[in-house]
Amino acid sequence: MKILILVLLLASLMLGANALDVRVTQSNGGSGVVVDTSSAANVDDFVDQEIKANPSSGELASSYSFSGPGSSYRAVYGRYGGYARSGFTITGSRAYTSYSFAVSSYPYAKVSESLSSQNAYNIFAYAYASSNNGNQAMAKINVYSPANNAYLSGYSNTAYATSSTVQVSQKSSYARAYSSSGVITTDLWAIRSRYSGIKTTMSPSYIKDSSEVMAKMSYYPILGTYPITWAATAAATSTNTYAQQGIYAYAQPIYTTEYAKKYGYSGILRTQTNYGTHKLGQSAYTTSSSYGVKYPHWA
Repeated sequence: MKILILVLLLASLMLGANALDVRVTQSNGGSGVVVDTSSAANVDDFVDQEIKANPSSGELASSYSFSGPGSSYRAVYGRYGGYARSGFTITGSRAYTSYSFAVSSYPYAKVSESLSSQNAYNIFAYAYASSNNGNQAMAKINVYSPANNAYLSGYSNTAYATSSTVQVSQKSSYARAYSSSGVITTDLWAIRSRYSGIKTTMSPSYIKDSSEVMAKMSYYPILGTYPITWAATAAATSTNTYAQQGIYAYAQPIYTTEYAKKYGYSGILRTQTNYGTHKLGQSAYTTSSSYGVKYPHWA
């Protein structure tokens, strides 16, 4: 078993913006891992990246850190089907970010991301999966603070896709946007497609059945873990879709949406608003014979 370790260290010594672009292509008996990453660093900022590749197993892992604004993603096609992508975008000159990725192409497509960022203007992270039969799913979080103190800690997501099934998930230990104009939004959706073929545009297309849950928290919002851990999942199979999450949060207000639509039927949409500190659960689903949503459980 051969293991390739690549360590890249870039110190920014020039005025103006600098950028790091890395492409790694790895083949394994017909399977492939394609990784794209880019990060823009400001004056006197730095990037530090480590990439570890295991060609015999079709796996690749990397860790990375930088200050200032930047973005990165990993994308992979599975040997026997599926497409998975995970990434983030950070804005704000004071931001400091660290993250890691793990990528696998065998037997199917899988990308996992871990991310922590602080003192940012905006933090956006996502996981996306698409299967050969056209099914898609996406999980994303956005933390916005015009006071440049957006904070996201212990965040992780996973995108997984086979030839017919997709699943995405995300969670974090803590997030906040400590500003009167601060906003935290989490959004998950899954669809069954009317047409086959892998989609890479990260937006629903040719929708047959769909499920979505969303929570938007405003005014000094905090997304915490006590007494429950925020966990969110969306998936689609050949017959079903679902999206669900449970969160514990403070905001003024917390606005939630649950939506489910089955092909040939009118959709079901539920919205609700509450204020203060609450724990809640959201769920939307479709099956071969039914569809529906569950009201948030507020406590």
